[in-house]
Amino acid sequence: MSALRTLAVLSLISGAALAAAGGCSTDAIGVEDCRDIEYARCEAGHACGVVHDADDCKRFYRDQCLHGLALDDTPSATAVQNCVRSLKAISNCGPDAPLADCPGVTAQPTSLGLACDVVGAPEEIQECRFLVPVAPPVVPVPDAGGGTDAATDATID
Repeated sequence: MSALRTLAVLSLISGAALAAAGGCSTDAIGVEDCRDIEYARCEAGHACGVVHDADDCKRFYRDQCLHGLALDDTPSATAVQNCVRSLKAISNCGPDAPLADCPGVTAQPTSLGLACDVVGAPEEIQECRFLVPVAPPVVPVPDAGGGTDAATDATID
């Protein structure tokens, strides 16, 4: 068999294997929401001087967001819009502006001092708080001896 013919046969076999494997389907949720948020972070990062090339940043997140948002529940369109709007407001505040002085951003009690600190931790502002999934409550587990549960310091009867 000629080398060209062998290559053609291998191409057909590998193409059939890819098609059988499901192709490019994805179950990702919130791909466009992820992109909207990350694109706003890229712009804010550029305005703050922490992102050199906003377009390159957006190209990176265009592909990275194909995984969707890593959240248990999909946020509402309004929540995403409010987050994006606040990230865009960061772009207008300036690199040395205190977070509390940045209009359009509701600062929570946070360790972030400057508006540009939000670029690295958007979940620290009220409008983007949904980016951190709520942890399930911790349920104390009684020990086998019926004594004190060290996690809660409660006596178990």
